[in-house]
Amino acid sequence: MKDNLYIFQLTVGLRKSLLIFVMFSVSLAACAENEQEIGVPKAMKSTTTGCFGAVLSPDGEHFYTLREELLTRYRNSPFEKIGSIVIAREELEKNRNESSCRVLLSNDQSKLIIVFAYKILLLDTNTGKMLHKFERKHRGSGIVSAVLDGNELVLLDREEGDSFHLSIRDSNSLKVKREIRDLGKNFGFYPDQKLSDGISIIQDRIYLVTGESLLVLNRKTYASELLVICKYTCNVPTISKNFKKLYVWNVLSVTDHLKDKKTSYDDGLVKKVMVFDQGTRESRFENRNDINRVNLYPILAGREQISRVKDYLMVSKGRSTAWAILANLKTDTVFSFRQYDFGEAILMERLRGGEYTYFQLTQRARKYLMMKNRDGEIVPINEKTFNKYYRKTRVHSR
Repeated sequence: MKDNLYIFQLTVGLRKSLLIFVMFSVSLAACAENEQEIGVPKAMKSTTTGCFGAVLSPDGEHFYTLREELLTRYRNSPFEKIGSIVIAREELEKNRNESSCRVLLSNDQSKLIIVFAYKILLLDTNTGKMLHKFERKHRGSGIVSAVLDGNELVLLDREEGDSFHLSIRDSNSLKVKREIRDLGKNFGFYPDQKLSDGISIIQDRIYLVTGESLLVLNRKTYASELLVICKYTCNVPTISKNFKKLYVWNVLSVTDHLKDKKTSYDDGLVKKVMVFDQGTRESRFENRNDINRVNLYPILAGREQISRVKDYLMVSKGRSTAWAILANLKTDTVFSFRQYDFGEAILMERLRGGEYTYFQLTQRARKYLMMKNRDGEIVPINEKTFNKYYRKTRVHSR
């Protein structure tokens, strides 16, 4: 009986000690957690040895990415990975180290067009199978930019001898429908050495950009409406949210073909920004600092791939990195998208004037998330920082 009482007392004592130990451990863990500093979330860089492109879907609710041979579809809001398929591995392997590609999506989202400098691939987005292929026989500088206009693929080609050409191809067969040769001779639009050539189609106009010039064509007739020549650089022309006003830096001359008028400017205005109204055909000049204080102005065109649908703008950075910028023009909110293996990705939000902080991520992407601590070091993200900035769902409106 005494033995049993002893054993009972010993057991009670052990339980009390264990309980005190657990409570002490939990207390220590809580203190450690409370003492964790709040860092600044950072997404790890993501490299790629092949093509990378990101493009908005026609409904503006999703976007597609191509990273090497993996085609992935994501939802914008709330951010979510919908699914991935592997496509045309053999053809893409041949262009393994060519990162200067354009990724375009048909209106019904059934076809993907990949445009390289000398090759165009047409693929089925559901099966990943190759439907058509076109390859240029003569090289030159190749295709420098491309945009999809309904059932037409509009290409900006740079030939030997420093001349631009436009070629319009059927997006289903890739066959040529129309060519506009020598844009320099016909429109005064010449290549330069800055490698920033780009093309975009917005509403009823086609915009062509180099480092030193901007050409605006009518979307239906391909007639020239406007030519702007800059000194040194146009500094990435932009356009207002309603697509009416153009913002161009370092302007030397403006040729308005709709008014049959050419205006030249002296160097005194080079330091300012020209604001050209495409409705009234009038222009004014503003200080650079005044322009920088306005809300987000969308990029017009450039070497980076740009897609614009409704209130969304997506800029695919490419160039050996799986990185894109997604902007909501309605709320002036900018998101940085980085993609990793198997389509895992992180979408980070930046409030105007600040760093990228709030984030969303796919199911297994947390391992690619780091943070910057108070010493400026990049370290693994802790729970306190993760819980503060993680958004499970995010509706892009305010």
